[in-house]
Amino acid sequence: MAKLIAVLGTKGGSGKSTTAHLLAHGAGSMPRMIPAVLITTDPEEEPRTDPRRYVVVDGRTEALLLEELERWMPDQRMLIVIDGSAARGDVDRILKDIADITLVPFKPSVQDAERVILNLTKLERAVALPTDWSKHPGTAKRDRVFLNKMPKGRLLPPFPHVPKLGHLLSEEGYAGAAYDLATPARNLLLEVLALGRIDPDDLAAPKGEAA
Repeated sequence: MAKLIAVLGTKGGSGKSTTAHLLAHGAGSMPRMIPAVLITTDPEEEPRTDPRRYVVVDGRTEALLLEELERWMPDQRMLIVIDGSAARGDVDRILKDIADITLVPFKPSVQDAERVILNLTKLERAVALPTDWSKHPGTAKRDRVFLNKMPKGRLLPPFPHVPKLGHLLSEEGYAGAAYDLATPARNLLLEVLALGRIDPDDLAAPKGEAA
């Protein structure tokens, strides 16, 4: 059976889409490529149709989401990444118990920190993922207050600000940013798979076979 990473959260602008696409890009950028499909659930977002290192499909209604899950879940060598949407309780209910890993991204702000804590109380197995964190020592020290608010044992290391990250969501910019984003994408994916005790070799295409 495929492995499923759900990127959820009720606050818009917290980095869900960027995180989801980065994870899928990381899968397609591994030395032994991991076949990956990203399911878009935001009703206002058109699924990307440009050539990528992963497949993007439409799950913007509950029926479409269930259809895509039924289609891809039986594949043992497949990573499914759910690009969650703000205020989609129907999506959260479907995924909260079947996802192997649930991430709730948040940026260094009071509003994001408050909302992610609320989300973690409702998504009992979810883990918070700090995104777009500054590498500047002074700023990082200031932002640590938000990390300290998170429930113990439910926080991944901060993912830093990465140049060109915004191009990941652009059909025009993806091709030009794909190489530069490959390393941070792989690093994030490996961190997340380790959280779920998932061996990437178990998902990768068999040696000698085309991915």
